Amino acid sequence: MKIVVDAMGGDHAPGVVVDGAIAAVRDLGVEVLLTGPGEIVQRELAARGGEKLIEVRHASEIVGMDEPPAAAVRRKRDSSIRVGLDLVASGAADAFVSAGNTGAVMATATLVLKRTAGVERPGILTLFPTITGQPAILIDAGANVDCKAVHLAHFGVMGSVYAQAILGRESPSVGVLSNGEEEGKGNELTREADQLLRGTSLRYVGYVEGRDLFNGKVDVVVCDGFVGNVALKASEGVADAIRTLLERGFRANLRGKLAYLLSKPVLRDMKKAFDHHEYGGAPLLGVQGVCIIAHGSANAHAIRNAIRQAASQRREDVSIRIERALGEARILPELTKRPGADRVVFLKELAKKMRIPRRAPATPEGGPTARAAFVFPGQGCEFVGMGSELANRYPIVRDTLREASEAAGVDLATMAAQGPIERLRLAEHAQPAVVAVSVGVARLVQTELGVRPAIVLGHSVGEYAALVASGALGFSEAIRLVRERGRLMHEASPPGRGSMAAITGLSLAQVTKICHEAAQGAVLDVADEQGHEHFVVSGEARAVDRAVEAANGAGARRAVLLPVTGPFHSSLMAPASERFAPTLAAVAIREPEVTFVSSITGTRLASAEDIRAALEVQFSGPVRWFAAARHLAESAPELVVQAGPGSFLTGTLRRIEPRLRTFVVDDLDGVRQLREAAHRLLTPR
Repeated sequence: MKIVVDAMGGDHAPGVVVDGAIAAVRDLGVEVLLTGPGEIVQRELAARGGEKLIEVRHASEIVGMDEPPAAAVRRKRDSSIRVGLDLVASGAADAFVSAGNTGAVMATATLVLKRTAGVERPGILTLFPTITGQPAILIDAGANVDCKAVHLAHFGVMGSVYAQAILGRESPSVGVLSNGEEEGKGNELTREADQLLRGTSLRYVGYVEGRDLFNGKVDVVVCDGFVGNVALKASEGVADAIRTLLERGFRANLRGKLAYLLSKPVLRDMKKAFDHHEYGGAPLLGVQGVCIIAHGSANAHAIRNAIRQAASQRREDVSIRIERALGEARILPELTKRPGADRVVFLKELAKKMRIPRRAPATPEGGPTARAAFVFPGQGCEFVGMGSELANRYPIVRDTLREASEAAGVDLATMAAQGPIERLRLAEHAQPAVVAVSVGVARLVQTELGVRPAIVLGHSVGEYAALVASGALGFSEAIRLVRERGRLMHEASPPGRGSMAAITGLSLAQVTKICHEAAQGAVLDVADEQGHEHFVVSGEARAVDRAVEAANGAGARRAVLLPVTGPFHSSLMAPASERFAPTLAAVAIREPEVTFVSSITGTRLASAEDIRAALEVQFSGPVRWFAAARHLAESAPELVVQAGPGSFLTGTLRRIEPRLRTFVVDDLDGVRQLREAAHRLLTPR
């Protein structure tokens, strides 16, 4: 996991930031990338012996702590904040940490990472110590001074998700901060928020008072950013005042000094509980990614803890959980019929608020309801249980797996559901099973959700599923072809002879040079170009092992073996390609009915002859996924649906083009998310 840290953020940057980053690398086992003026940051690292531990990404501009956020976002496009958040948005890093200008970090994160679907205003979450020993959550702590009731309701959902995912609270309680617990208390904002939260499935307890921040009565306290920031600063002031008064009393006389010695352990624990450095930073929730805003006065210990917090939030996929929870909560502002309002006008207002059209949108028969792209995964994404949840719920998926089993002459449905994984991973089983599940999902998406593809793309063997979806190839024929394809690949290179590895963080020239030097007379090829500094190499096992070792020595961010059973897309597969040609020639291939992009050529293929030629060289030719993905992105689809197991393809697509709206459909939750997204696209606003 790679955490990018703004080296120039905070009152004591860059020194304490570098110290904290080095401590995180050594203590937490994470990768850290620092952004800032390269020469300055490298000098700080060298002074601490950390130049080999941490990568630096140059950023020529720095945002001052008192600089207006809007001006910083608009004028400083190469700031250490912007460069760091761009790395997260592109997929080159997993999370961002900064102790810099809070407003600039929040504004830039909202601009670059984009808001989570369903969130109108991101919120800053902070932790308060309580007498129970377990912290309470306050949200919003200063991101939004002026809020609507729906924003507070969203904060309640986001805080509840965080409490579950990070604090381990099974059913966190949620309350609205007010000037009293009675229903008549509060102002118009809190009363409206109270009504909205009562309509959710959250464990909502009603109004809470300021003292409840510290007594552990409630897990999540919701308020607008103005009130939240005042509460936060007031509590910090009270803690400082108590500390000052105690110190003064302890120094007053001998009795005070003796009292201090006796109470020193208790006071130390108390100080630690109220020390914001222990919590690290405040997460900005409601953006599509992880962003931690540390205190401007953060020391090295606080930076280390902020990095730890960022890693935990990314590991638990908090932003994805928030999106799901908001979709389930379906928080809608309350509507009241105004005196004398016409009933039809009122119903139109209600429909607009709920984003429900007065009638279903008309679409051409058989045509797409939204401009969608379907992408299909290849071998390596298979796992025991893939497709089972959908097959149990939807007959169309179940029937597709049954049809595939009959065509393949082996019970693919049972193997996909029950394994064992050692048998499922064999190419002759994995390839038809992945294609079968993928086609079943694609059929489900089209028939149940009404989402049809305007463009299709498959990764390696996933091209066969893409061809089925495009109408260029029959399903049974595709299953028989990939079954034979897998069998021939297995015979060409039995398990153990060859392997594959993923290498990230090096250029194509560096990876090509590593392959040339590590081969030592054996076969070793660049098998897949997945994006900038993301490659896969394939060949004889010992040569691949040497390449992994060499890549790590050359400073690769990641170089690991892949869980596959053969050296696919290398010249070791050439004999299998020759034996497969007669089988492929006997199968009818038609011109695709929708745009088909080949991951082997990286271009659109429109004729049956071109498609057949690409499938013939697919065995030993490299995958040009980056070129194919760029071609897909240029078609500007409104939705990108990965039909089939895993989430590898959507991850690469977001890295290549962050603006794509990607959805993985391999379980019931994926179906629900896509249905809601398609509905939002088709609903007049």
